[in-house]
Amino acid sequence: MLERITHPARPRRARRHHGLLYIGLAVLLLLVALAVAAQVGGLTWPVTHLASALSGHTVRAEDVSARVFSATPSVTVKGLRVDEASSTRPLAEVGRLRVEVNPLGLISARPLLHDVEIDQPSLTLVRNADGSANWKNGGDTAVPVHLPAVRHLSLSDGHLTYSDAAHTMRLQAVFASREENGRGGGRFTLKGDGQLNGKPFSLDFDGPAMLGVRADVPYAFSLAMKGGNTELDAKGQVREPFDLTTIDADVRARGQNLADLYYLTGLVLPTTKPYELSLTVGQQGNHVRLDKVVGKVGGSDLSGDLTVVLGGERPVLKGALVSHVLDVADVGILFGPTPNSDKLFPTSKIDVERLHAMDAQVHYAADSLNLSVALREVSTTINLDNGLLRLDPLAVTLPQGRVEGTFTLDAREATPNLSVDAKLSGARLESFIPGVGGTTDKPLEGNVVARAQLAGRGESVHDAMAAAQGSLTLVVPHGEIRQAFAELMGIDVVNALGLLATGNTQTTQVRCGVASFSGENGVFHANTIVLDTGVVLAEGSGSINLGSEKMDLTFKGHPKQARVLRVVAPVKVSGLLRKPQVGVDVAQAGAQAGVAVALGALLTPIAGILPFVDPGLADDADCKELLAQARASGNLPRK
Repeated sequence: MLERITHPARPRRARRHHGLLYIGLAVLLLLVALAVAAQVGGLTWPVTHLASALSGHTVRAEDVSARVFSATPSVTVKGLRVDEASSTRPLAEVGRLRVEVNPLGLISARPLLHDVEIDQPSLTLVRNADGSANWKNGGDTAVPVHLPAVRHLSLSDGHLTYSDAAHTMRLQAVFASREENGRGGGRFTLKGDGQLNGKPFSLDFDGPAMLGVRADVPYAFSLAMKGGNTELDAKGQVREPFDLTTIDADVRARGQNLADLYYLTGLVLPTTKPYELSLTVGQQGNHVRLDKVVGKVGGSDLSGDLTVVLGGERPVLKGALVSHVLDVADVGILFGPTPNSDKLFPTSKIDVERLHAMDAQVHYAADSLNLSVALREVSTTINLDNGLLRLDPLAVTLPQGRVEGTFTLDAREATPNLSVDAKLSGARLESFIPGVGGTTDKPLEGNVVARAQLAGRGESVHDAMAAAQGSLTLVVPHGEIRQAFAELMGIDVVNALGLLATGNTQTTQVRCGVASFSGENGVFHANTIVLDTGVVLAEGSGSINLGSEKMDLTFKGHPKQARVLRVVAPVKVSGLLRKPQVGVDVAQAGAQAGVAVALGALLTPIAGILPFVDPGLADDADCKELLAQARASGNLPRK
């Protein structure tokens, strides 16, 4: 896990030399104190009392003994126990601890600690939902990453329990180390096995035996770690041994879901399909570089460079990532798609707590994007700040057209709030509607511009959309419609049904079309729907339900020419948003109003709608002519 780390702002060599000086003075004072205490008649009380004062925790021990007058002085503690700062619950327990010091390490590159033996250590770490932790004592929470050099380390029968309510994590593991010596060097290994969130966890660290380690020579290592379905393998080096802020490594990561890396790294990543990535990791102080990220997530490729900045209230992820091809099914934002579902909006619960675990400033771009239609490009800047996620700006290039806008997920309260403001421009209507009778023959073609402003609160994207309020507006400034379909909105039985029966593809002009919806609680009712064609002026009504993800729209036509045989029957567009169905409801034939009256009733709201979507639409030649006709009929005020 990535934890908060703080460092003094001073050169690394000077810092290390000062640290060795302080350690040397402390060791000297400790040896003097041990010698005096041994002569007085007891070490347990003074050692535990001093340790309690320095740590802020209550420290107890069954027995403390020392060997002071030796070339390598040592201290042995039996039955060591460290309690939490504000309670009598144990934070750490050690059956036996023996530390042997090499005083020459203070003036040379040799390890300071000659021999460290830790038998039966037990560590219990707890982080509460409010972020407080039992190992913190209200002061500095920095992780000690500048460790004194150790010539020989032995760890046997170690137990670790880590429980994190804030990040929904629990780890139980048993650790042990072993050092094998031999000619030409040996090996140091550290192994751990247990469970992470109820799934198997294992850690296997391997490096050269510490007998020959020098503080000025890099220490090479390999690490294999697995938690559940997530695996990490690393080969690298510690540039300055025992200074864990100077690590370089080549890393391979693979698993079923990128989001699961959170449990091993502390990074908040999207919900994805199975992935495999390679990268180089380098740490220098508070900055962890994740360079040359290359891999696959599902069928999508991914590459780029990132940096994790530590030392603040939360880790901050910065950088840029790119994909040649991104399949939306491979990745969610932070919640992910619902597996095996025909839902348009994901039903997976948004993990509010995880959005507070990290901040981010990452730019992402893809050359092409696979959705229900092929998209050429997508780019956005991902900003995450203490639970507030913004994709701003968000731009998607269609085969014809472009979507631009912003997406906001505010998880600063228990129930997230989602908002979207998006504009569609330069697109073609036929890209979004199905063909006739399963063919590629589209009944309607033309330019289209649109705008959506939605906001809703819910535990999932689907719930938020089911509670959404706002507006949806679509304008077709000009285009073409199959005349048979235009006649059907009349209906002219002779012409329309005859044309359909023969498969006639004759078209008529679409002079202007406008659809405007507003709603709340996820149900958006049509305020205005009008489609003006060369043969029919059609009005529409109905609603779109984002909760059920269904639409129910009806179009009624007003023919512009007298017909020998005509009945009025609505054309219905209904069904799921993913797969709308188009049909004719002949059973609903009824009376029909005149074209002039219809123009006035339908077009009055349009003067305010067009500038909302695009300021230039009010002056568009086709829509401007439609408005002029309405004014000429006396149903719209003149400018």
